[in-house]
Parts: sequence; C-alpha cells; structure tokens
Amino acid sequence: MKAFRFELGLFIKSLTFFAFVFAGFAFYYTQYQTSVNQQISAAKAGEQYDSANYFMRPQANCSDYGESQQRSHGQLMQNALANLQYEYQHNTFETYPFLFLKTVHLNKADKQKIRAEFKQLTGQNIRSFSEKDLQWQRRASYSQFVKSMAHVDQIIGGHSVYRTDNLTSFVSGKKLTYHAALKTYQQKLKVDQVSRSFARLYSDYWGIIIVLLSVFPISLYYAKSSRENCQEVLTIRTLPLWRYLGNQYLAVVGTLFLLTLAFAILPTIQLINMGHFLGAQVDYFAFAKTITLFVLPTIMWVAALLLLLTQFFQPLLTMISSVALGVFIIATTNITGLTKWSPLLRFNESDDWQLYATLRHSIYLNRLLYVGLSLGLFGLAVLIKARKQGGVHGR
Repeated sequence: MKAFRFELGLFIKSLTFFAFVFAGFAFYYTQYQTSVNQQISAAKAGEQYDSANYFMRPQANCSDYGESQQRSHGQLMQNALANLQYEYQHNTFETYPFLFLKTVHLNKADKQKIRAEFKQLTGQNIRSFSEKDLQWQRRASYSQFVKSMAHVDQIIGGHSVYRTDNLTSFVSGKKLTYHAALKTYQQKLKVDQVSRSFARLYSDYWGIIIVLLSVFPISLYYAKSSRENCQEVLTIRTLPLWRYLGNQYLAVVGTLFLLTLAFAILPTIQLINMGHFLGAQVDYFAFAKTITLFVLPTIMWVAALLLLLTQFFQPLLTMISSVALGVFIIATTNITGLTKWSPLLRFNESDDWQLYATLRHSIYLNRLLYVGLSLGLFGLAVLIKARKQGGVHGR
C-alpha cells in the first residue's frame, strides 16, 4: 500500500497532471456544459419551441417539429446514385481522410470498376442514368446498394460519402407532426430518463480528452517513475515486478476514472433538478454507469498502451506517436456511435436514444474487447520490463 501511495503522489502532484486537469475541464465546459446550460435556461424560461432543445415539450401550431430517425431508403439511394453519377462525370470524388477534404481523380481502370459496379446494381449505364426512372429501384435492394457503395468507397480510396457510415447524409428524416413529436418526446423521457442521453454526450467528450490529452501526464509520469532509481530498485527488490508496474497502472487508471466521475457531479445534479422541473423520472446513476461503460475501458487501454510504449521509447517519441494515434482514432470514429472497432465510443448528440438502443450489444462487446486488450498490453509490458531488468524481480 505504501508503494501505491508513493506512485499515486508522484502522478497527481506533477505540473503536467494539473495542466491536464485544467485543459480537460476547459474542453468539457466549453463543448458540453455551455450547450446544456443554454438548453436548460431556454426551457425554463418558456421560450418558443425549438426541436433541437432536448428539454422542450412540443407545442401546437409550431412551424417545425424536427425530423424522425426513420429515413426513406428509396430517396437515399436515389440521391446517392445521382451524386455518384455527377462525381463520375467530372472525375472528381470528394473524400475526407482525417477530417480534411481530399479530391480524388480516378484512372481509366478504376472508372471502369465504378461503371461495372453501377451497372450491376441498377442495370443502367452510369452516363445515361436517370434517378427518376423507377425501374432501377425494383431491381436493387437496399442491402445490395449498401454493399455496392462500400465497394465504390474502396475503389475511390476510402473516407468518401459512399462509406456505409456516411450514407445517411444523402437524405433527411421525415418531418414530424405535432402529435408525432409529442409522442417521441414522451417516449424519449421515459426511455432515457432525462440524464442518460447527456451522460453519453458527457462521456463522448471525456473520451476525446482521455485519448488526446491524457497521454502527456501519463507518459511523463511513467518516465519520471522509472527515473526514481533509488525508489525503483528498492521497490523491485521487495515487490514482484507485476505488482510494481501494477501500482503505476492502477494509480493512473484510478485517478483518471475518479476525475471523470468528479466532473460529472455538477451535470448530474443539474439534470436531476431539470427532471423534477419537467416532472419526469431521472436516472440518478446514469453518469456513473455510462462513464464506467464508455470511458473506463478507454482509460485502461490508453494507460496500458503508454506503459508498453515507454518500455521502448523516450517520453517525447511516446507522446508524439500517441497523439498521432489519438488524432487518427478521433478522425476515423463516427460521432454517432456506428464505428464498432474504435477504443473511443462516440455519441455526440443528446437525442440519440433510438440509435443507442440498436447498438447496445455491439457496444458491450467492444468494451469487453478493450478491457481484455488492456490487460494483455499490461502483461506484455511486464514481460518486456522483466527481460530488460533480468528477471521478474528485477535481478
């Protein structure tokens, strides 16, 4: 226990940790808290109904009640194929690797592949295709369309609008009527109990903070801990190596997890009060449960990965490579939770309760995978340090 307290003090008393806490709070407050405060203030003030405000109850005789999550597959396919035809004719395909626009121009061989994929799907030549001709819709099913668009995305080079995760951008949801909007609002409050959607949004932002910003205090802490030569030699001689590194790992994981929970106290109290104002049931433990599911496995993975990297590289190289990996993860992870492989779970909309219900099982599998992977990375770090030290006790 004494060794753990030493490692904990070494981590939380560093200037880089305090800088991380300040930067994390600033990011969380500007991205999450400010928006929620505005929505709550508008709802309590009884301002004109805004479908984008989670808390506002639909009112009769409004011009816009928002859109449903249901989208017309036929309209989506029609718009996507028309867009593909336009880009093919101009040989200018827009892609967004790492969130930046990149225009792709295909060679003759790749254009032939696009034509063949289009012909196989619709039965029509891409040059003379008319999206208003309904015969192609009778030929192509939506599942076939999704597969064909995935092939088109691969031919272009990836990160295009034809990627499966991006296809919904081609069509909006159906306009809601007053009665439909009221029913959706009531169902939303019943299912999400006011706080659950915001807990996912909060965890979305803190996941980004962990992936991108926590690498600095963690990397420097691991490096500083290994430089405490007298303490390290003494500790290794009295503790098994796995316990010595385990103390470091638990100090990092426990501190960041408790920090994320601590910052969630204010949003929890705020939403409990808002739930009482609305007369709705509130999930008091939504933030604690969602942080444990969404953020904790991400913390474990980042801490274990950095522990492994510090066995090979100097702190500067570790931080540079980790930040680059973090930017890649953020850029390639869909903000609506559709990316199933990522260590970062993202739900960047407060009104995502219907989508979350369909993805729940894949989310559980993802989290179990990264918990297991984190433990594997930790074990690998122990083995590598043992070889460097000349045995499991460092002798």
